Amino acid sequence: MNYVYPKKDHQIHFYFVDEKLTTDLREVRSWDTFRLIPNNRPIINPPQAKTTYIEVPGFNGKLDFSDVVAGRAYMDQRTGSLEFTWSGELPKPWPYGRTALQNLELGLREIFNGRLFNIVLDDDPYYFYRGRVQLDSISVDASGSGTSVSLAYTLQPFKYKIQNMTNPRTPIGVVAPDVAGSAYYSKSLSAETVQVPIKIHVVPALLYIYTTGSNVYFGANMINNVVVNPVQLLQTGLNKIKKPLPVGDSILTMNGTGTVIVNYVEGRL
Repeated sequence: MNYVYPKKDHQIHFYFVDEKLTTDLREVRSWDTFRLIPNNRPIINPPQAKTTYIEVPGFNGKLDFSDVVAGRAYMDQRTGSLEFTWSGELPKPWPYGRTALQNLELGLREIFNGRLFNIVLDDDPYYFYRGRVQLDSISVDASGSGTSVSLAYTLQPFKYKIQNMTNPRTPIGVVAPDVAGSAYYSKSLSAETVQVPIKIHVVPALLYIYTTGSNVYFGANMINNVVVNPVQLLQTGLNKIKKPLPVGDSILTMNGTGTVIVNYVEGRL
């Protein structure tokens, strides 16, 4: 496929991540919302490995301690910026400033103020990136004929697969429990304790638990017989477990009354 930029119909989709863990995900689009045209083909920078080198006198080069603690090097955050040129108009009035440029700047500052987003690129529609985005700069060239916008991002090292393939614009596919990708485990609880074994093969995974009960507890997450999560009361509906599941074997413990569906989303670099 040949890419020619600027290309106004190439959208970047920013989904607000609801901290209350509801299924109402709002979306902002680079073109539809702000009439921003990407200067180049939008690409999220790859993560860099976390490295630690020690300078030792009398030793050629440096000692590499990057994998001493965990046995391998881990990845740092994805950082970079998305560069746009503004078309000079907005699709709807923004009730902030007196001019379109003032409305653009105030609108961008209101939305991209370090919030947490799921980001989907048109070139990569089956994966989403998660992290924070902030307006880095907005500037007008000397002739006054062009306005540049830069959005800085700090994202998690991995990109995650969108499970609801029938609607790839809805990350995780969490509008209902029966469309949430591949349900790993489903069971009706009755004042009992169940353990769910999960093995993550590639990279750490996001974990979601959907429940119809109001008194279901997510207990200790056991990894190699070590407790790594405290007890958490699950709310009716979708619950995101805040700590990602690491690579390897995990055991999820739940107890209470109600139906639970466990889903996890693996990613890739």
